[in-house]
Amino acid sequence: MNDNSQVVLDTDIIIDYLAGKKDARKAVLGLLFQEKTLSTTVINISELFRGIIRRKWEQQRKAQLQSFLDNLVVINYDQSAACLIGDLLAQLDIQGQPIGFADTAIAGLCLSKKVSLFTSNVKHFSKVPNLILHD
Repeated sequence: MNDNSQVVLDTDIIIDYLAGKKDARKAVLGLLFQEKTLSTTVINISELFRGIIRRKWEQQRKAQLQSFLDNLVVINYDQSAACLIGDLLAQLDIQGQPIGFADTAIAGLCLSKKVSLFTSNVKHFSKVPNLILHD
């Protein structure tokens, strides 16, 4: 059964929200209005901090990101999720539909917690069987 009260925000949504893009802000605020629990994964956080270093963000932007993250539930990587992610990686490889380790791990963490993923990359993540994408 899916926990429809919790939604994982993908890296692209968080970046767009923090950049002030209207569609992302409206969508995230809409989730809050619906009383959804906003979350992300440890993998998304790694992607975000990689981006900070690569883009040489100033301290104020780093603080803005950290403040936003402090208000999210973080889904951690555990042994059960690792097994599921390994299985997904193999399935997608066998099907000729690999989406990369990070995105497969994000999808696997969502599946392990039975929560939906809110992403702009629907075409990409739709390759993952049983992953519920939030619209």
